[in-house]
Amino acid sequence: MSKEWQAKKPELFKKHVNNQPGLDSNVRNGTSFAAPQIAGLVADMKALDPSLTPAQIEGILVQSATPQPGKEALVGAGVVNREKALAIVQDGLATPSP
Repeated sequence: MSKEWQAKKPELFKKHVNNQPGLDSNVRNGTSFAAPQIAGLVADMKALDPSLTPAQIEGILVQSATPQPGKEALVGAGVVNREKALAIVQDGLATPSP
């Protein structure tokens, strides 16, 4: 793993709230939780539009993220918004990340 990649702050954050009946509510976060969530979302995005480039995928993820004001150092662009990301792909509005 390159030092450049290691130094890059996370741009996305996935939060999960467990609110099933009979279970305690809790929040899970971090890259170990986020990575499979993002991978699944990207697979669904590619299923909708196989021509998406890595730059377009990154742009969609950042553009569709729900901002978390005051927590940018922790969550980067914000919390992943699956529905919004897929809507951007379906509507053909993918643009590369700057």
